[in-house]
Amino acid sequence: MSELNEIYQELILDHNRRPRNFGKMNNYTNYSKGYNPLCGDEVEFYMEITNDKIDKIQFIGIGCAISKGASSLFTETLKSKNLHDAQHITTIYKKMLTNKLDSNENIEDLGDLTLLSGVSVYPARIKCAILSCYTIESAIRNDQNTITTE
Repeated sequence: MSELNEIYQELILDHNRRPRNFGKMNNYTNYSKGYNPLCGDEVEFYMEITNDKIDKIQFIGIGCAISKGASSLFTETLKSKNLHDAQHITTIYKKMLTNKLDSNENIEDLGDLTLLSGVSVYPARIKCAILSCYTIESAIRNDQNTITTE
């Protein structure tokens, strides 16, 4: 196993066992719920957005290690980001997982989320890794409908 794969696995397992920013936020401005019927993953994101900036972000959910780990990583990555930067991160992340990056796009903007790039070789797991991304985009829009990966 390569060193990068080991780091990826350790990071995902750590965020699954001890998710960061886990819990329902009481005073939130934005919310969305996501569901992955293939794996049974469910996630809800709560955000406090002020002046186009994500001041706070938390999530609750159940699911596989990839889904929960990605959700936890996203909360750490997006906290204190402005909405423009958050949208850039979600766009690059989706392209990374689906192997659609342009040569001028830099995944380094993703921080630790880059370690999830290895999921792209497992088509059945992409939906687990991308659920949080779509749900966060929906929460930014404050869309109250449930997002699915179907």
